[in-house]
Parts: sequence; structure tokens; C-alpha cells
Amino acid sequence: MQLAICCHSYRDPQTKLFGRSPAGENSTGEGRYGKNYYGFIGNIQELNLKKNIKTVIDIILSVGKVQKKFDEIPDYNLEFKPLWNMDEKTAGGYRQGKKQIQSL
Repeated sequence: MQLAICCHSYRDPQTKLFGRSPAGENSTGEGRYGKNYYGFIGNIQELNLKKNIKTVIDIILSVGKVQKKFDEIPDYNLEFKPLWNMDEKTAGGYRQGKKQIQSL
């Protein structure tokens, strides 16, 4: 119980925080808690990091323009890599199921 409270306050699953082996019905470790963790980290990236990184990049580009390293500030799009991806077998099953549904 105390471990669960500790994990909840850090918003980190027990498998990651304490290095415990997953147990229960979904013993892959990528169940509800893992996906919630990745969602939490993704929100931090989008809500906190993205704005701050964009500000730093804008400052660097502005200094480069003032120092005449380039004529105009280039447009850019800041994106983070996904934290969780399906493995090839799961992705193939998903695509096959999607095709079967579309063919109905």
C-alpha cells in the first residue's frame, strides 16, 4: 500500500520506479499504469518543455539573424518522438483488423 502511495505521488508506475517485475492479468508492464505514465510524460513535454524549448530556439535564431549568419529566421516545427510505440506484430494485427472493418 505504501509503495502504491509513493508511486502515485511521483506519478510513476511501480515497475519503473522500483524495478519490480509486473504481475497480474496484464503482466507485460505496459498496461494501464504504463500508458498513464507515458501520457503524463507526454503532457509535460507538450505543456512545459515545448514552450520553453521554442523560446530558446527563437532566441538563438534571433541572435543568428543579428549576427548575419542567415538572412531570415527559418520556420520550424517542434515535435517530440512518441514515448510508446506498438511492436511490429501488434501494429500488423491492428492494420489487418482495420482493413477488415473497412471492407465491411
